[in-house]
Amino acid sequence: MKKKLFLLLLFLCPVFAGSAFQFRIGEQFRYKIKVMGIHVGFQDMALKGYRTLNGKRYLYAVADTRSLPFIEKVYKYVLHDVIEVWMEPDTLLPVLIKKDIHEGSWKNKITIVMDQKKRTAIYYDKRNKKGKKYTLQGPTLDLLSMIYYLRSRKPGNRKIKINYFDEKKGVTETEIDIRRSGSVKIHSGLEIPVYMYSQRRGHKIQVKLTGDKHRFPIKITVATFQVHGYSIDIVGTLLKIK
Repeated sequence: MKKKLFLLLLFLCPVFAGSAFQFRIGEQFRYKIKVMGIHVGFQDMALKGYRTLNGKRYLYAVADTRSLPFIEKVYKYVLHDVIEVWMEPDTLLPVLIKKDIHEGSWKNKITIVMDQKKRTAIYYDKRNKKGKKYTLQGPTLDLLSMIYYLRSRKPGNRKIKINYFDEKKGVTETEIDIRRSGSVKIHSGLEIPVYMYSQRRGHKIQVKLTGDKHRFPIKITVATFQVHGYSIDIVGTLLKIK
């Protein structure tokens, strides 16, 4: 199977030096995106490497989500969201987040500047051109940095307390529940455990990670909006790794 092959190839590739986290600079994950069980598009998530801001080096990652031409043609709905994040290399906490949003007729460009030490965040978009200031209660993540942060946590049946920021609710105190969730075969019949990391409140993010040192994100679920009291989830399933 292709999935097994790509997992095996990544096991054989070196990780970047100077970090306790087993990530590769240049690693790219492609996900098949489904909404209500319907394949609507793809997402490409990549760790680009280091970028310099104000004289300091940060880890830089990008997630690019785009709808299928079929969805755009039939439903007259275009989805193209690009999220960029700059993270502290030692903690994976974000210091700068940028979002270029195109969801149907809604378009927006968002910038969030975080100072994790001073516990402040300033949010800019087309409705807040002068910036809206938030007070952080402690270490705070966004959607993309949370994926990398969770990959850095050791698996096991336990909880992680963390704060979460999004443009609709601002700062939310949340917990991450961790539990065993089956296993996956990689090669020659070898199996490695899989763990589910589930966020309470916020976007109710769920990430399935392999239990090896690389902690590959093989499935990501995000509860994005409500319809008649029901959460509509976006589900990304790993297709391949570059």
